[in-house]
Amino acid sequence: MKCTPEEVTGDFTLATWVKLDPGTAGHYHGIGGKLAQVGGDYFGFGLVRHTGNAFRLWVGDGTDDLAKSAVSSDTPYTDSEWHHVVGVRAGRTNRLYIDGAPQTATSVTGLVPSTDFFHLGRQYSHLDDRYLRGAIDDVRVYDRALSAEEIAGLAGLTAQRHKPF
Repeated sequence: MKCTPEEVTGDFTLATWVKLDPGTAGHYHGIGGKLAQVGGDYFGFGLVRHTGNAFRLWVGDGTDDLAKSAVSSDTPYTDSEWHHVVGVRAGRTNRLYIDGAPQTATSVTGLVPSTDFFHLGRQYSHLDDRYLRGAIDDVRVYDRALSAEEIAGLAGLTAQRHKPF
């Protein structure tokens, strides 16, 4: 999906259910987003499962240091169960929620938009080895920062949720 850069410059939420294939621990898995690397600098945003098996939200600020904006899950995930993964940008704060539980937040200087495609199941276009090996379901993109209560509802923590998967 091609988006103009102006479409994602402020607050946003990217929420999805993810189930990784067995035997995929220790590998990058692009889940979704609009992240690009140009000349060593990073632009846009993306959800991934990092080589350390932690889920991450990355927000590129136009510099070469993507790690300073990363929000990682508090624990590694190596199982093949369904997990609800949500990345939120609210003001200058990036937040990550796993299965409705908030993880450590990170403050950053800004979000520099990406002109790349919006990807699902891939980290970004110029790499051929960071595809998701697993399944994605119920992808939602919001042009605002969802509250913790709204995220808990999406994860099925506040009401009975029928999971079609």
